[in-house]
Amino acid sequence: MTSAIFPAKKSSLLPISELVRSFAEELGFSSKQLYEIDLAVDEACSNIIDHAYPSATEEEFVVKLSTNKDGMTILLEDHGLPFDPEDVPPPDLDSPLEQRRERGLGVYLIRQLMDEVAYERIDQLTNRLTLVKRFKSSDPEEDSPEEDTQNQTEESDSLPIETLRIISEFNRSISSTLELDQLLAKVAGLIHSEFSYPFVHIFILDYVSQSLVYKAGSGSRAAYYEQNKISFPVPSQTGLISLTAQTGKFQLSNDVSKHDRFKPDSLTGSRAGSELSLPLQFGGELLGVLDLQSDQVNAFSAEDIELLETLSLTIASALRNANLYKSAQWRRNLAETYREIAELISENLELDHLINTILAKLPNLLPVDFIGVWLPEEDGNAMELKYKWSAKPTSNLVPEALKANPAVWFAGADCKSLSLFKPKAPFTDPLVELLELPDDFSAIAGAICNHDLFYGVISMHVASAGRYGEDSLNICSTFADYIANAMEKQRLEEEKQNQAWLTSILLDLALETKNLTSIEELTDKIGEILLELIGGKSVALALETENPSILTLPNLYCPGTICPIGSLPLDLDRQTLVGNIKTGEVLSAAPLKSFPALLSLFPQLTGESTLLTFPLRIQEQTLGFLLHLSDEPYQQVPPESVLDQQRLAILNGVAQQAAISLQNILMLQEKQEESRISKQLLELGNLFVQTKNIQEAVSNTCYRIFSESGISSLVLLILDQQEQEYIVHDLLSCVQLNESFENSVGLAFSEEKIRTLLENPTSSGPEKRPGNLVSKLISTQPNHAQSSSDCTQIFSLDIGIEHYGFLLAVDKEYEFSYKKIDFLKRASYQIAIGLQNDRLKQIELKRKETEQELGLARRIQKTFLPEKLPEIPGYQLAVDWNTARQVGGDFYDVIPLSPTKFGLIIADVSDKGLAASLYMTVSRTLLRAVSQEFTSPARALERVNQLLQLDSSQSFFVTLIYLILDTATGELSYCIAGHNPPYLLDSATNSAQKLNMGGIALGLLDPIKLSDEFLKLETGQSLFLYTDGISEPANEDGLQFGSLHLPKCLELNAGKEPEIVISAVKKELNAYLQGRPIEDDYTMLVLKRNDLLTD
Repeated sequence: MTSAIFPAKKSSLLPISELVRSFAEELGFSSKQLYEIDLAVDEACSNIIDHAYPSATEEEFVVKLSTNKDGMTILLEDHGLPFDPEDVPPPDLDSPLEQRRERGLGVYLIRQLMDEVAYERIDQLTNRLTLVKRFKSSDPEEDSPEEDTQNQTEESDSLPIETLRIISEFNRSISSTLELDQLLAKVAGLIHSEFSYPFVHIFILDYVSQSLVYKAGSGSRAAYYEQNKISFPVPSQTGLISLTAQTGKFQLSNDVSKHDRFKPDSLTGSRAGSELSLPLQFGGELLGVLDLQSDQVNAFSAEDIELLETLSLTIASALRNANLYKSAQWRRNLAETYREIAELISENLELDHLINTILAKLPNLLPVDFIGVWLPEEDGNAMELKYKWSAKPTSNLVPEALKANPAVWFAGADCKSLSLFKPKAPFTDPLVELLELPDDFSAIAGAICNHDLFYGVISMHVASAGRYGEDSLNICSTFADYIANAMEKQRLEEEKQNQAWLTSILLDLALETKNLTSIEELTDKIGEILLELIGGKSVALALETENPSILTLPNLYCPGTICPIGSLPLDLDRQTLVGNIKTGEVLSAAPLKSFPALLSLFPQLTGESTLLTFPLRIQEQTLGFLLHLSDEPYQQVPPESVLDQQRLAILNGVAQQAAISLQNILMLQEKQEESRISKQLLELGNLFVQTKNIQEAVSNTCYRIFSESGISSLVLLILDQQEQEYIVHDLLSCVQLNESFENSVGLAFSEEKIRTLLENPTSSGPEKRPGNLVSKLISTQPNHAQSSSDCTQIFSLDIGIEHYGFLLAVDKEYEFSYKKIDFLKRASYQIAIGLQNDRLKQIELKRKETEQELGLARRIQKTFLPEKLPEIPGYQLAVDWNTARQVGGDFYDVIPLSPTKFGLIIADVSDKGLAASLYMTVSRTLLRAVSQEFTSPARALERVNQLLQLDSSQSFFVTLIYLILDTATGELSYCIAGHNPPYLLDSATNSAQKLNMGGIALGLLDPIKLSDEFLKLETGQSLFLYTDGISEPANEDGLQFGSLHLPKCLELNAGKEPEIVISAVKKELNAYLQGRPIEDDYTMLVLKRNDLLTD
């Protein structure tokens, strides 16, 4: 047995034919039998290529040849779609032509040519077609009379073998041509030469004009049709060609003089002869019409119609393929045009020449009669025609500075609506009359924008209907983008020129400051240059300190006046000076009176003088702030409006240089950039240590791997864990990349697609795959050419069970030595370690950032609580305050109201954490302020509630007790607002009496009505105040501590010192919870009247 594997491509048909013919010739088959075998195998293999693998590009099938005493057996095996030829009935040659099947002729031909045809499906995976040719003679003279009779009967019901051969040859001939004009010319020539039809004409449907346009032909009339551009409207009521297009069926007139729809051509005007028109259709879509004519009547037989109908199906299929090929060529031309324009923009061309060149390329892609580029005038009320292109001399009728008012339809194209079609009437267009456009002209427009910067509009007009679709709109928009890029480039160039003098100044500043060694020298130098360039009275540097709330002012530069150096250094409150400055903020402005400490240093300035504050940042770290003082009155405008753009740029540049120099001084010396190793590479892991940006580190590592290994191509696919997609992070190649390759970095592919492409690689080690998988993944061309010797090594980026992606290395298979593979494996592992370290680093940074923020918030919150309880003669005070988190909503306060009166507060804000702590500070501040205005606790709390309601989201409220103690008498006036009632502890009776409930909490409603309560604290009595963090903790049975255990504990400790009472409650509560932590904020405040106090 002889067997061979062939790609499922048309190019395999010739080597298969040579293999089969050579095998058959050795067996002694006659030339006629050899021809029959060759034709049958060719048809069977073509069916496999076309139908078993309709969409795949890299599939194969097997040809097996064997012989025995009776003849030759041919086995064709593939793994494509199942297709049993036994299910295809032979074509019905006696039925009406319009009812006959379009397929089945190939299977019919194979059956006629071979002695046996059998099909079987093996294991639901393999299709096997068996063809048998016996050694018997096919010469009719050697056949028996019975066989001769049978053969004559069979041949009478079928197409002649020679005709089938011609059809097959015809199919192969035209299927090898994709150029549309060549294809049509070849079709017409083949029909003319093979079948001797005198006049063959092919018409193609123009979808826009809905007419059939002559494209190719043979015979004496073809040249005339070509020269006069003969066409027939599809809706026409005359002519067999139009009728064929309308009905989708062939039209025959064997005597045109008797056909009422016949239309004589303008060349001969003859009404004699025959005409046959057949539709060229694919998938129900009309592509064109095949028209055959003869000077003779009755020129076309039923056999001719049958033959030509069969040919028309093949022609339609080839025509569709040619159209697809033409479309692909157009898209390649489009891509090439885009590339050329991008190159032009990168060159230093004059803007007018560049834009005119760009416009001249558009007509190669789209139908257009006039192109205009309209730029907005300075007042923004109209647009002016700045550039134009026209296909006709009528452009001279369009003035150079033509104005378009805001009502024109293409003024609707802006940076939000980037492109648009010409609207339906009514609309305004200044070009309609100038270009003499018909009513149904086509037009599109695109906004010329760079990000949100609007430069103008490009418009395109063509004097025919229906010429533009979505593709045209996208192309118009793309060209608008290119023009915008060119204009943006010119704008940036002008900015560079305007900044040239500033660059020189900053360069001098850099040279003068790079060797400074003190803050004083830096302040003087920065101040000298800055005041000279933008004016002002003084410059200073406010530096960060270890205390995050304090900035220090070590020096001032103030020429012409006496600087108050003796008052320096000066500590400034950071919050007051710069607020909660964010990364995106670069400048703040305020009147000098907002900073009394600074104002006191400059008696020559008024409180309305302006202070500008500019952050000094380097590598996202704020080192301090540059302060600029001027005697210009402060204006309440955005900070960036205080200075013009030029002075703002100067301030920005000086601040940047000051930050660099400041860093040098603070660090004593700036670390010089470490020199790179020129001859040997450092370990790849150092790249991740030296490079802060993980993306840059990975890219640098890939470049080093690519350079060191000498492979031909490399691609790094990193897994996006969240999206479950692989991202092309890097792509390197030693060969020139086409556009699809250059734009591939950043592309995302589904995990399923990547694992399917890589054939589900494992993490155990590198795996080899044949072919260039990089090209197969990235290329937009289905049949991208690849070297048969290429192979791809796949390296999975894994650390333990964590997977980060794949590194694909492509080279000739013989180039992959053990050392190269080992190097790539270790390098891949290094990338995986770098990616893992970066992920862990990000987690740790986030954790530290959260801890720092909460720690700062806790320190800030504690500043709002009494640092030390005041000493009240005749009384003892003790407090215990704790938060469930680092910050919380509980607070307390002791406010001296007069020498003999004190206000005591304990409060609990709903919720806990940072938000509750912020609400606490607001509540405490309001209480402090209001306590000075009201002697009644109830009235004070009603006022606080009113103030809270002025700016409340209703998401927080606060419960509290406010007491006013008269130390002379022991009398207490108090008000409870939704808070837990306090306990009155009496040492004489060892009792703990819970006081009455109060009114509603603050922050819920407005207005509210609260009432004062009164109590006299006798000698030895104590008042125990607490929050729900003490009373509400529950044991395992759900019983709260405050229900029984708290009052019992207080009774046992009624006469003891406040500190002892608090300690006893905490101890009892911890025992009650059996070691479980308290999950809420809690506060306890105990006030006791001493025994020594007398009325």
